[in-house]
Amino acid sequence: MAKNGTIGDYTHAKLVKIISDLTPAQSGGGGGGAPTDAQYLVLAVNGDLSAERVLAEGTGIALVDGGAGAALTISSTVTQVDADDADQIIAHQVLGG
Repeated sequence: MAKNGTIGDYTHAKLVKIISDLTPAQSGGGGGGAPTDAQYLVLAVNGDLSAERVLAEGTGIALVDGGAGAALTISSTVTQVDADDADQIIAHQVLGG
């Protein structure tokens, strides 16, 4: 910013007005809230969201939630796969069926 409080043709006051007129989505968030109709992967249903999907444990999968601000760990509970199972898994992935 120049010594006289301008950047190009913009005064400090005009720049503040431009920034304050931006919507939260345009300015990158920060208190305005995220879009409620976007698709989110969540740990529990939230009444304010309309397109969320809940992450759930399935056969052979474990979820360990470290809580807010910490990691969610997804791990396999399968300790051993025999040769027949491995062949079936590979065939399923390669052949899609």
